[in-house]
Amino acid sequence: MSLSTTTENAPRVLVIEDDPTARAMLNAWLHTEGCLGEVQPDAAGGRAALAAREYDLLICDLHLPDADGTDIAAELSGANEGLPVVFLTGAPSLQTAMRSVQLRVAAYLVKPPDLDELRQILQREVTAHRCRRAIAASRQRLAAWDGELVQLEHDGSGSSRPVVGYLQVTVRQLAALLADLDRSMSHLDTAGAARDALREVDLVQGLRSAVAVLERTRSHFKSKDLGDLRRDLEALLGQIDPPKPHP
Repeated sequence: MSLSTTTENAPRVLVIEDDPTARAMLNAWLHTEGCLGEVQPDAAGGRAALAAREYDLLICDLHLPDADGTDIAAELSGANEGLPVVFLTGAPSLQTAMRSVQLRVAAYLVKPPDLDELRQILQREVTAHRCRRAIAASRQRLAAWDGELVQLEHDGSGSSRPVVGYLQVTVRQLAALLADLDRSMSHLDTAGAARDALREVDLVQGLRSAVAVLERTRSHFKSKDLGDLRRDLEALLGQIDPPKPHP
Protein backbone atom coordinates (compact mmCIF):
# COMPACT_ATOMS: atom_id res chain seq x y z
CA MET A 1 0.00 0.00 0.00
CA SER A 2 1.48 3.35 -0.99
CA LEU A 3 1.66 6.32 1.33
CA SER A 4 0.04 8.75 -1.07
CA THR A 5 -1.99 8.76 -4.25
CA THR A 6 -1.04 12.29 -5.29
CA THR A 7 2.29 13.62 -6.52
CA GLU A 8 1.98 16.65 -4.24
CA ASN A 9 1.84 14.51 -1.10
CA ALA A 10 4.17 11.75 -2.27
CA PRO A 11 7.10 11.11 0.08
CA ARG A 12 10.41 12.28 -1.33
CA VAL A 13 13.07 9.63 -0.71
CA LEU A 14 16.77 9.94 -1.49
CA VAL A 15 18.78 6.78 -2.21
CA ILE A 16 22.59 6.92 -2.08
CA GLU A 17 23.85 3.60 -3.44
CA ASP A 18 26.94 2.87 -5.51
CA ASP A 19 25.80 -0.52 -6.82
CA PRO A 20 23.85 0.16 -10.06
CA THR A 21 21.65 -2.95 -9.76
CA ALA A 22 20.62 -2.18 -6.18
CA ARG A 23 20.14 1.48 -7.09
CA ALA A 24 17.81 0.66 -9.98
CA MET A 25 15.85 -1.85 -7.91
CA LEU A 26 15.27 0.61 -5.07
CA ASN A 27 14.31 3.39 -7.45
CA ALA A 28 11.74 1.19 -9.21
CA TRP A 29 10.39 -0.09 -5.89
CA LEU A 30 9.97 3.42 -4.47
CA HIS A 31 7.89 4.43 -7.47
CA THR A 32 5.62 1.42 -7.01
CA GLU A 33 5.15 2.58 -3.41
CA GLY A 34 3.97 6.00 -4.55
CA CYS A 35 7.18 7.82 -3.62
CA LEU A 36 9.23 10.40 -5.44
CA GLY A 37 12.53 8.55 -5.49
CA GLU A 38 15.86 10.15 -6.32
CA VAL A 39 19.06 8.14 -6.61
CA GLN A 40 22.70 9.15 -6.32
CA PRO A 41 25.72 6.87 -6.89
CA ASP A 42 28.09 8.38 -4.32
CA ALA A 43 28.44 10.61 -1.27
CA ALA A 44 29.24 13.71 -3.35
CA GLY A 45 25.97 13.44 -5.28
CA GLY A 46 24.05 12.62 -2.12
CA ARG A 47 25.42 15.63 -0.27
CA ALA A 48 24.57 17.92 -3.18
CA ALA A 49 21.01 16.59 -3.29
CA LEU A 50 20.57 17.03 0.48
CA ALA A 51 21.80 20.61 0.23
CA ALA A 52 19.40 21.37 -2.63
CA ARG A 53 16.05 20.13 -1.30
CA GLU A 54 14.08 18.63 1.57
CA TYR A 55 13.45 14.88 1.86
CA ASP A 56 11.25 12.63 3.95
CA LEU A 57 13.64 9.65 4.16
CA LEU A 58 17.23 8.77 3.29
CA ILE A 59 18.23 5.24 2.23
CA CYS A 60 22.01 5.09 2.25
CA ASP A 61 24.66 2.46 1.60
CA LEU A 62 27.05 2.27 4.53
CA HIS A 63 30.14 1.79 2.36
CA LEU A 64 30.33 4.31 -0.48
CA PRO A 65 33.37 4.79 -2.71
CA ASP A 66 34.03 8.33 -1.46
CA ALA A 67 32.73 8.32 2.13
CA ASP A 68 31.16 6.30 4.89
CA GLY A 69 27.36 6.43 5.09
CA THR A 70 27.51 7.27 8.78
CA ASP A 71 29.39 10.46 7.93
CA ILE A 72 26.52 11.59 5.69
CA ALA A 73 23.98 10.85 8.42
CA ALA A 74 26.02 12.76 10.99
CA GLU A 75 26.17 15.81 8.70
CA LEU A 76 22.40 16.19 8.20
CA SER A 77 21.39 19.77 8.93
CA GLY A 78 19.20 22.62 7.78
CA ALA A 79 15.97 21.52 6.10
CA ASN A 80 17.02 17.86 6.47
CA GLU A 81 18.04 17.97 10.12
CA GLY A 82 16.49 14.98 11.88
CA LEU A 83 15.84 13.21 8.56
CA PRO A 84 15.25 9.48 9.21
CA VAL A 85 17.99 7.29 7.74
CA VAL A 86 17.89 3.65 6.67
CA PHE A 87 21.36 2.12 6.30
CA LEU A 88 21.99 -0.73 3.86
CA THR A 89 25.08 -2.90 3.98
CA GLY A 90 26.37 -6.02 2.33
CA ALA A 91 28.99 -6.48 5.03
CA PRO A 92 27.44 -5.92 8.47
CA SER A 93 29.84 -5.40 11.36
CA LEU A 94 29.60 -4.63 15.05
CA GLN A 95 31.43 -1.35 14.55
CA THR A 96 29.02 0.03 11.94
CA ALA A 97 26.02 -1.26 13.88
CA MET A 98 27.18 0.59 17.01
CA ARG A 99 27.81 3.73 15.00
CA SER A 100 24.28 3.49 13.60
CA VAL A 101 22.82 3.21 17.09
CA GLN A 102 24.76 6.29 18.19
CA LEU A 103 23.25 8.23 15.27
CA ARG A 104 19.75 6.97 16.12
CA VAL A 105 19.05 5.84 12.56
CA ALA A 106 15.66 4.41 11.64
CA ALA A 107 16.99 1.00 10.55
CA TYR A 108 20.15 -0.99 9.76
CA LEU A 109 19.36 -3.54 7.06
CA VAL A 110 21.44 -6.19 5.35
CA LYS A 111 21.38 -6.32 1.55
CA PRO A 112 19.22 -7.24 -0.17
CA PRO A 113 16.61 -5.72 2.15
CA ASP A 114 13.31 -7.41 2.84
CA LEU A 115 10.89 -5.16 0.95
CA ASP A 116 7.98 -5.82 3.29
CA GLU A 117 10.12 -4.69 6.21
CA LEU A 118 11.38 -1.71 4.25
CA ARG A 119 7.80 -0.74 3.38
CA GLN A 120 6.82 -0.74 7.05
CA ILE A 121 9.85 1.38 7.93
CA LEU A 122 9.09 3.79 5.09
CA GLN A 123 5.49 4.32 6.14
CA ARG A 124 6.30 4.67 9.83
CA GLU A 125 9.30 6.99 9.49
CA VAL A 126 7.88 9.28 6.81
CA THR A 127 4.69 9.84 8.79
CA ALA A 128 6.60 10.48 12.03
CA HIS A 129 9.08 12.83 10.37
CA ARG A 130 6.37 14.88 8.69
CA CYS A 131 4.52 15.14 11.98
CA ARG A 132 7.65 16.35 13.81
CA ARG A 133 8.39 18.83 11.03
CA ALA A 134 4.84 20.23 11.06
CA ILE A 135 4.81 20.63 14.84
CA ALA A 136 8.19 22.40 14.77
CA ALA A 137 6.96 24.80 12.08
CA SER A 138 3.80 25.55 14.04
CA ARG A 139 5.76 26.17 17.22
CA GLN A 140 7.91 28.68 15.34
CA ARG A 141 4.77 30.41 14.09
CA LEU A 142 3.33 30.56 17.61
CA ALA A 143 6.59 32.05 18.89
CA ALA A 144 6.48 34.70 16.15
CA TRP A 145 2.86 35.43 17.03
CA ASP A 146 3.73 35.86 20.68
CA GLY A 147 6.55 38.24 19.77
CA GLU A 148 4.20 40.41 17.74
CA LEU A 149 1.69 40.49 20.58
CA VAL A 150 4.37 41.48 23.10
CA GLN A 151 5.37 44.35 20.83
CA LEU A 152 1.75 45.46 20.61
CA GLU A 153 1.47 45.39 24.40
CA HIS A 154 4.50 47.66 24.66
CA ASP A 155 2.97 50.02 22.12
CA GLY A 156 -0.42 50.14 23.87
CA SER A 157 -1.51 53.56 25.10
CA GLY A 158 -5.27 53.24 25.17
CA SER A 159 -5.67 54.48 21.61
CA SER A 160 -7.47 52.54 18.90
CA ARG A 161 -4.29 51.87 16.88
CA PRO A 162 -3.02 49.02 19.09
CA VAL A 163 -6.50 47.47 19.06
CA VAL A 164 -6.58 47.46 15.28
CA GLY A 165 -3.02 46.14 15.20
CA TYR A 166 -3.92 43.35 17.62
CA LEU A 167 -6.89 42.27 15.54
CA GLN A 168 -4.82 42.31 12.36
CA VAL A 169 -2.03 40.23 13.93
CA THR A 170 -4.47 37.75 15.44
CA VAL A 171 -6.48 37.20 12.27
CA ARG A 172 -3.34 36.88 10.12
CA GLN A 173 -1.61 34.43 12.45
CA LEU A 174 -4.72 32.33 13.04
CA ALA A 175 -5.28 32.09 9.29
CA ALA A 176 -1.65 31.11 8.72
CA LEU A 177 -1.76 28.55 11.52
CA LEU A 178 -4.91 26.95 10.16
CA ALA A 179 -3.33 26.86 6.69
CA ASP A 180 -0.31 25.07 8.21
CA LEU A 181 -2.64 22.55 9.83
CA ASP A 182 -4.49 21.95 6.57
CA ARG A 183 -1.20 21.22 4.81
CA SER A 184 -0.06 18.98 7.64
CA MET A 185 -3.25 16.96 7.60
CA SER A 186 -3.11 16.52 3.83
CA HIS A 187 0.43 15.13 4.19
CA LEU A 188 -0.63 12.87 7.04
CA ASP A 189 -3.70 11.40 5.36
CA THR A 190 -2.77 7.89 6.56
CA ALA A 191 -2.45 8.82 10.23
CA GLY A 192 -5.62 9.86 12.05
CA ALA A 193 -3.83 9.90 15.39
CA ALA A 194 -1.25 12.32 14.02
CA ARG A 195 -3.98 14.67 12.83
CA ASP A 196 -5.56 14.64 16.28
CA ALA A 197 -2.18 15.34 17.88
CA LEU A 198 -1.55 18.33 15.61
CA ARG A 199 -4.96 19.76 16.33
CA GLU A 200 -4.42 19.37 20.06
CA VAL A 201 -0.90 20.83 20.10
CA ASP A 202 -1.30 23.72 17.70
CA LEU A 203 -4.87 24.94 17.34
CA VAL A 204 -5.77 24.68 21.02
CA GLN A 205 -2.52 26.32 22.07
CA GLY A 206 -3.08 29.10 19.57
CA LEU A 207 -6.57 29.80 20.88
CA ARG A 208 -5.33 29.76 24.45
CA SER A 209 -2.61 32.27 23.57
CA ALA A 210 -5.18 34.60 22.01
CA VAL A 211 -7.50 34.37 25.02
CA ALA A 212 -4.62 34.95 27.44
CA VAL A 213 -3.50 38.11 25.64
CA LEU A 214 -7.04 39.44 25.55
CA GLU A 215 -7.31 38.85 29.28
CA ARG A 216 -3.99 40.59 30.00
CA THR A 217 -4.76 43.63 27.85
CA ARG A 218 -8.40 44.28 28.69
CA SER A 219 -7.45 46.90 31.27
CA HIS A 220 -5.52 48.81 28.58
CA PHE A 221 -7.94 48.44 25.68
CA LYS A 222 -11.48 49.33 26.76
CA SER A 223 -13.23 47.79 23.81
CA LYS A 224 -16.54 45.94 23.64
CA ASP A 225 -15.39 44.29 20.40
CA LEU A 226 -12.32 42.81 22.10
CA GLY A 227 -14.46 41.57 24.99
CA ASP A 228 -16.84 39.90 22.56
CA LEU A 229 -13.89 38.37 20.69
CA ARG A 230 -12.48 36.94 23.91
CA ARG A 231 -15.82 35.35 24.80
CA ASP A 232 -16.18 33.89 21.30
CA LEU A 233 -12.68 32.39 21.45
CA GLU A 234 -13.32 30.96 24.91
CA ALA A 235 -16.53 29.35 23.65
CA LEU A 236 -14.71 27.87 20.66
CA LEU A 237 -11.92 26.61 22.91
CA GLY A 238 -14.50 25.00 25.18
CA GLN A 239 -15.93 23.08 22.22
CA ILE A 240 -12.53 21.86 21.00
CA ASP A 241 -10.96 21.19 24.39
CA PRO A 242 -13.65 21.13 27.09
CA PRO A 243 -12.43 21.50 30.70
CA LYS A 244 -11.84 18.27 32.57
CA PRO A 245 -14.33 17.57 35.39
CA HIS A 246 -12.86 17.65 38.89
CA PRO A 247 -12.61 14.18 40.49
